[in-house]
Amino acid sequence: MENTITKDNEDLFLQITPKRKLDSVYLSDSVYRPCFELLDEIEHRDLLRKNGIEPRNKLLMLGTPGNGKTTLAEALAGELDYPLYIVRYDNIMSDDIGKSADKLGKVFESVKDLRCALFFDEFDTIGKSRNDQHDNSEFKRLVSSLLVQIDHLPTDVLVMAATNLESALDNAAWRRFQIKVVLERPQREDLTRWFTDYEKRHGFSFGVDPEELGESVYGKSYSDAEELARSIYRQMIIHPEEEAEEITRRQMRFHKHQKSIF
Repeated sequence: MENTITKDNEDLFLQITPKRKLDSVYLSDSVYRPCFELLDEIEHRDLLRKNGIEPRNKLLMLGTPGNGKTTLAEALAGELDYPLYIVRYDNIMSDDIGKSADKLGKVFESVKDLRCALFFDEFDTIGKSRNDQHDNSEFKRLVSSLLVQIDHLPTDVLVMAATNLESALDNAAWRRFQIKVVLERPQREDLTRWFTDYEKRHGFSFGVDPEELGESVYGKSYSDAEELARSIYRQMIIHPEEEAEEITRRQMRFHKHQKSIF
């Protein structure tokens, strides 16, 4: 089975060759278990089909920004060895709803014969409630068309969507997704483990207890933790003559100041 998008429609997607797997993503059991079951069903699709049932293939991710929704999408695609196609709203949505609908149709037409992962980030942009009084009838038809096309995708396409505005989603959009998971902000112990693993992956030491680093970004996201870790690691590479603890503490202060002014 082909796994490529035609050149005519490449601008509708950001294509990613996944480099992550599930073991690189920090997940609670309430997220990991349904994701594992989803992968298990897709990998045993032939067995399920012999018994007259299709695997589930639609996952909705909820949660605040920066806590791993896009990372999880990449990891799930990576586990299946699927290319990941992220839908580009900037090249689809416009003031002309008719043209937007045509381009949205091309999105689904492009992937329907592939084994791939299709990801709608910020899904509320396009799947928002049809009860919104500010939206015209044309946009409501666009949402209806979107939901019908999601329904008609074969189960060889893994469809994933993410939003941090769940209340804005259309009720019917909720029903399209067989699995829904919530990616919550990390706890202190999660952040400690994250910084410990970062040290191991890169083969260096922060020079301070990872628990202290975790405490410094507690209440924020994994994205914030990664931003701090990378800033420290960069400075250690550039200035190997400096003590690791000195660099780390300086970056912790700078990181805290940056977050306090925005």
